[in-house]
Amino acid sequence: MRQDDLIEAEESQEMEDSMSLDAVLLSRAYLYTLFHKLFGMKPVLTLLECATSSATVNALDQYEILNKDLEDLLEKLGKEMSSDSSAGQLLQMVESEYGKFFVGPGDLSAIPFESPYITGLASVFQPSTLVVRQLYRKGGYRMKRLKHVPDDHVSSFCQFMAELSVRARSSLYEQEPEVALGVLSIQRETIEDHLLPWVPRYAEQAGSSRQAVFYPAWIKALESFCKADCAVAAEAEAWIRERDFQADYVAMLAPDSFKEMEAELRNLVGLRSIGLEDVELLRIA
Repeated sequence: MRQDDLIEAEESQEMEDSMSLDAVLLSRAYLYTLFHKLFGMKPVLTLLECATSSATVNALDQYEILNKDLEDLLEKLGKEMSSDSSAGQLLQMVESEYGKFFVGPGDLSAIPFESPYITGLASVFQPSTLVVRQLYRKGGYRMKRLKHVPDDHVSSFCQFMAELSVRARSSLYEQEPEVALGVLSIQRETIEDHLLPWVPRYAEQAGSSRQAVFYPAWIKALESFCKADCAVAAEAEAWIRERDFQADYVAMLAPDSFKEMEAELRNLVGLRSIGLEDVELLRIA
């Protein structure tokens, strides 16, 4: 191979790798935001549309976690969303499930907080909750309703990861690889120390519900996603460390490649409903 051809092949591979990394960073920001909204607020039709959208399917495909059960559920929900009467019935069903999993009254179908799984105690606001509070501060965030709502709600964790995912991606666009590496390190710490130790048991508990379909499937999807994302974050760190970033990272990207998913992410970020404020984080740094 001629020297010019070799250089061209290397540049082509570098561009492909850069676009793959950008696609993954965007997909993880999208999925963590989706999980944050699904588990943190009373469902609305727009949220169900997002959950069944092509952007969601593409993001799940990017992580290879679109199992047959979830794929069948999304296909079924998509068909029901196409009819106004069916969509209304679907929303009522999901609202009922949401109440059983996140609101009450009575015992929840699955506890959405970390501390009971870690300590074996049913109470919240345990010492482990303060560890989570310190983790959020390390990343530059705190609970909006600090000391009124436990910090270790599954939706709050997902927002934290979503915000950091966006920051990691934007840092690379701004040619700040060290910032991106720091953010990815905090994310790996969050997954390894604060998600993987309890989310599988949370998914198992949710899956034992005989009268629910929607939330058990999505909680199981979160489990699969966390397992995959831990490896992805480590691979992204390694990829960044291997490059000196003297070349313009942004110039290696196709400017219109991810516009559709970026637009879907903006729409998802803007969605609000009852309950979300209780589990939201605020940026403090």
